[in-house]
Amino acid sequence: MTGVTDALFAFLGKCMSFRRNCGRRWIGLCLCLHRRKNNFDRSLLNRQDAFDTIFTFLLALFTLSQEVNGQSFIHPGILHSREDLARMKAAIQTRKEPVFSGYAIFAKDQYSQYSYKIKGPLDTVSRNPTVGQGIYDSDANAAHQNAIMWTITGDNRYAQKAIEIINSWAATLKTIGGRDAVLMAGLGPFKMVNAAELIRYTNAGWSNADIAKAEKHFKEVIYPVIKIMHHLPMVTGMLLH
Repeated sequence: MTGVTDALFAFLGKCMSFRRNCGRRWIGLCLCLHRRKNNFDRSLLNRQDAFDTIFTFLLALFTLSQEVNGQSFIHPGILHSREDLARMKAAIQTRKEPVFSGYAIFAKDQYSQYSYKIKGPLDTVSRNPTVGQGIYDSDANAAHQNAIMWTITGDNRYAQKAIEIINSWAATLKTIGGRDAVLMAGLGPFKMVNAAELIRYTNAGWSNADIAKAEKHFKEVIYPVIKIMHHLPMVTGMLLH
């Protein structure tokens, strides 16, 4: 993607490298799976959510350039590089454990189905007060997980489901509000952006016209809500250190 969206992807890619270097490994399939398991350690989940919140604030600090710290961003990226996807696919094809067992559960998850019934879209969503938050987050989960399923299985029905969800919200959502609008704009949409990244750069059949509409949506509806956070000294200090 070009312009602001490309810069967003580039900056997020660098943040993910920082995250891995700090020992907070983001394991694509396993994270999507474990965050929905009732027996998952709650304290770890809370730490993960806290990091995701801070990570959302860092979104606003990227520059309008395809170069971040002198390194070009490589698509697909953000959470899942081409190498990540190839590694997961190979492990699943050879039934390598524990990847294969994790995938088996992930593939059965309600959000990993190409038969998923989209709950939105809405023209307005809000957090505190809550307006459509659960609806958006459910659809974002489904878009992201269907995009992952597409890259692993090669079944284009998953890709078409992700495209349907992204296109629907991009064409409809106009306003993000509430006292916690920054969180609303950062958490669910982060998954939607990841779905778009995977679909765009894996030859899934997403039309150029729809890609352009999604780019415009992320730039004009999502980004303005979170861009003010670069004024926070805490966030700037975290980035610089």
